[in-house]
Amino acid sequence: MVKIFGSLLVIFSLGMTGICKADKLRKRYEELLDFRKILVMLQGEIRYNNATISEAFAHVGRHFSGSYKKILDKASDKTAENSGNSLEEIWIHIVDEYKGDLNVKDNEIDIIKELGRSMGYLDCEMQENALNMLIEKIQVVIDEQGGKLPENVKVYRCMGIMLGIFVVLLIV
Repeated sequence: MVKIFGSLLVIFSLGMTGICKADKLRKRYEELLDFRKILVMLQGEIRYNNATISEAFAHVGRHFSGSYKKILDKASDKTAENSGNSLEEIWIHIVDEYKGDLNVKDNEIDIIKELGRSMGYLDCEMQENALNMLIEKIQVVIDEQGGKLPENVKVYRCMGIMLGIFVVLLIV
């Protein structure tokens, strides 16, 4: 009885590990999509509302929740303070502060940080071009992840369960 219970516990725990890994992969994809939405919305704020960076961050931040909302709200507050720091310094500091809350890889964090490098000191047309470039970069990453997502989710789920069964067979 104890062996059966222990075996089921091992299979369940490793199966849940695979499911959690698959869920994290799906969240990463959704966060990449959200960042693309942020870029498009910032572009609209600059193009049509002629908003300042601080106002643009605040308006866009209202449409999101979680880590991106925190990042955008803090960026809005810091840029409104006029502390003498450049947008690049402010943005990179904030992203570094919250990157643990994001489910993205380091190369994707670099793209997120690039937002601060490409805005704040250019005229509206140049900022729009910089945002277009970032949108294209993040779209490439999204396309790569989106094509593999369903397949990788299935693999992680199956591997967790299969690993659990394999461990049970080794132990018993």
